Amino acid sequence: MRDWYYIEQEYITGYPKTLKELAEKYNIPESTMKNHASRKNWKKKRKAYMERSLRVVSKNNEIKAMIESLHRVIEYLKELT
Repeated sequence: MRDWYYIEQEYITGYPKTLKELAEKYNIPESTMKNHASRKNWKKKRKAYMERSLRVVSKNNEIKAMIESLHRVIEYLKELT
C-alpha cells in the first residue's frame, strides 16, 4: 500500500524535484503519480509551501540584519565609555 500523504509531503517540500523523479523513486507509473497529484492539487500546495518558506527566509534575513546593527551600536557605545 502506498503512503500517499508521505509522498505528497516529499513533493510539496521540494525533493524530489519532479513528479517523474518521485514516480521513479517509489516505482509508481508516472501517469498514476501525475493523476494523483492533479486530483490532490499538489502543485498548488507546493507553490504555497515555497512562498511561505521564502517569506520565512526573508524575515530571518531582516532579523539577522537588525542583530548585526545592534552589535555595531553596542560596540560603538562601548568605545564611548
